[in-house]
Parts: sequence; structure tokens; C-alpha cells
Amino acid sequence: MTTTAGTPRSPHPGSPGLRPVVVPVRVALRSLLWGPLALAVGGALTWLLAGPAAALGLVAGGALALLLLVSGTLVVAVAARVDPRLSLLVAMTTFALHAVLAGVVFHAVTTSSDAGEDLSVRALGWGLLVVGATWTLVQVVALSRARIPVYDLPAADAAVRSERQEAGAP
Repeated sequence: MTTTAGTPRSPHPGSPGLRPVVVPVRVALRSLLWGPLALAVGGALTWLLAGPAAALGLVAGGALALLLLVSGTLVVAVAARVDPRLSLLVAMTTFALHAVLAGVVFHAVTTSSDAGEDLSVRALGWGLLVVGATWTLVQVVALSRARIPVYDLPAADAAVRSERQEAGAP
């Protein structure tokens, strides 16, 4: 799929370099709405099935994962708007910092004297894993449905290609 940025045929207005940033940000903002609701439902079900320690662990792990994933996406989006060349550097730095933060949280929880009584460490891990896997799946589906052009043609080439497509030629 090829388009010319800003033309009526292009579903994505604006700079071609910013288009891939829009979809993950939309998913991140929507997850701020639906994520806590899903965590509350998951926590309530876990409370009924496994008890309060497991429910607290699941909600805490899921909330940590949601916080890390949303903040990372928004930080990378801001960097991409400032200068798209910074995206990879900021993404890798953010990923490393989030991994360290998650490790610090796990260390603090597992070395706590009340770790097994108030909060299930296993459920904390499951909360992180489930939210991370769900986040990845939703991002893949959203980006595959976005129909973001791989490249943009110059305006003259796009007009010729559009005329050919309207005439039925490949």
C-alpha cells in the first residue's frame, strides 16, 4: 500500500514518520480506561477463587505492568514527535529502566517479611505476565488493522499509480 501524505486518498494525514506512533498511543490511552476495569474484575475473581493474597498480588502485578507499558509507550511517542531518530534510543533506555524497576519491586516484595501473608508473589508474576501478553496481542492487532503505508510515493508518482488503480491495472 502506498499513498501520498496529506492527499485525500491518504487515510493518515501528516508526516509519514509519525504515523506508526499514533496507533500505540491510542492503545495506551484506551488501556488506561479499560485496564483498571479488567484488573478489578480479575482481582475479584481471584479473590473468590484463591483468596485475598492472590487477588492483591494479581492486581499489583497487573497494575505495575500496565503502568510500565503505558508510560513507556507515551515516553517513546513524545520522543518520536521531537525527533524520530531518538525513538530507538529512548525505547531501549525506557525498556531497561522498566526492567530494573520491575526487578526492584520483585526484590522488595520477595524479601519482605510479610511476603507470603499479605501478597502472593506467584500471583504478582502472573499479573505481570497476563497484562504483558494481553498488551502485546492488542498492539499487534491494532497495528495490523491500521493499514499504515510502508512508504510514500512522491505526489506525481502517486497520481499516476492512482489513475492506474482506478482503471483496474495492478
